[in-house]
Amino acid sequence: MSGKTTKQFFFEVQLNWLEGKRGILSAKDTPGTIHVATPLEFGGEGKPWTPEHLFLSSISSCFMIDSGNSSTCRQTSCVMDIDEII
Repeated sequence: MSGKTTKQFFFEVQLNWLEGKRGILSAKDTPGTIHVATPLEFGGEGKPWTPEHLFLSSISSCFMIDSGNSSTCRQTSCVMDIDEII
């Protein structure tokens, strides 16, 4: 691996736990917050964003960024089958 350099990137988020299975996510370098909670399927309220939504959102946004041209990537959708993972 001669000639290659290693780069490290750090991204920090903060979770303020509200009560039960609900919280608010924030980051110092990003405006706004995201309300998060356990999904209805796992005993949560089922209203705010869930970790599953955020996971799939990160995959979708990486796909958008990697496509390099916004005109070729107008909309993308990811689906996670939890039964297949458990």
